[in-house]
Amino acid sequence: MLRLENVSKTFNKGSINEQKVFDNFSIDIGNDDFMCVLGGNGAGKSTLLNIISGKIEIDKGKLILNGINVTENTEYEKCRRISRIFQDPSLGTNPSMTIYENLSMAKNKGNKFGLSFLIDK
Repeated sequence: MLRLENVSKTFNKGSINEQKVFDNFSIDIGNDDFMCVLGGNGAGKSTLLNIISGKIEIDKGKLILNGINVTENTEYEKCRRISRIFQDPSLGTNPSMTIYENLSMAKNKGNKFGLSFLIDK
């Protein structure tokens, strides 16, 4: 389960360009839930995903994953538990492969396959 609890995020705080993106935002996403994030440009979709993945730190609130508060975890620690699939092939997916195939490649990253695997045998 993923829970965002009273999350707040403001960009450019204290400047003329200050922009409050989330103000005490909360959501619970269960293990079997499927979620689709929709919205226009600047609505906060990418910011939400960046907060969940640890790319952006929140100003206040909690990020709880499977009952563990991971709010203060480093981006690296969060990445060990949370992954994203980008639509843009230059950011890590192969458009000619299925999502399953892309995820399989990520899971097996660093493992030897093919001729180099057989040569070592």
